[in-house]
Amino acid sequence: MSAQKSGRKQYSWPIRVIALLLLFQSVSLLVLTAGNFYLQLVRIPDLDSWFDQVESELDLELDQLSLETTRVLEAFTCIVMFSFSIVLALVAAVGFFFLLRFGWVLAMLTQVINLMVSLILYIEFKSVVITPVPWILYVIMGYSIFLVLYLNTADVRTAFFADKVERRSAVRRVADL
Repeated sequence: MSAQKSGRKQYSWPIRVIALLLLFQSVSLLVLTAGNFYLQLVRIPDLDSWFDQVESELDLELDQLSLETTRVLEAFTCIVMFSFSIVLALVAAVGFFFLLRFGWVLAMLTQVINLMVSLILYIEFKSVVITPVPWILYVIMGYSIFLVLYLNTADVRTAFFADKVERRSAVRRVADL
C-alpha cells in the first residue's frame, strides 16, 4: 500500500536532510557557545580572585571592566542570544521529521533569528576594539543563508504546502460545476 493511499504524507529525502541539518545546527550552536564560555573561563589563571574582582567591578561601566570580565560577559551574551534559536531549531527538526507545517515556518524563523543575532554580535564586536570578530559568526551566517535557500527549494515547499494547493484546486473544480 502506498503512502498516498494510506493517508500518510510522503516523506522525501530533502525533508530528512533538512531535519538533520537543523539538528546539527542546534547541537553545534550549543557546543560552540558553551565551549566559548568555558574557554574564556579557562583563560583566567585564578578563578577565586577573579570572582572577587568581578564583585568589585559590579558598579563600574562596561568600558571600565577588566579584559577577562569583558570576554566572559561576551561569551555569556552569545549563549543567551543563541539559546532561543537553539530551542527553535530543535522544535523545527521535530516538525520536519513528522512533516508538520509549523516545522517549515519555525526553521525559517530560526534562520532569521540566527542571522539577526550574528549581525548584532558582529556590529558589537566591530565597535569594541578589545576583541576581534570571531570567525564563527561568519560560519553561522553562511550556514543560515544556506538553510534559507535550501528551505525554499521546490521539493521542500511542495512537501509542506501541497495539501493547501490541492484543496484550492478542488474548491475551484467544485465552483466551476
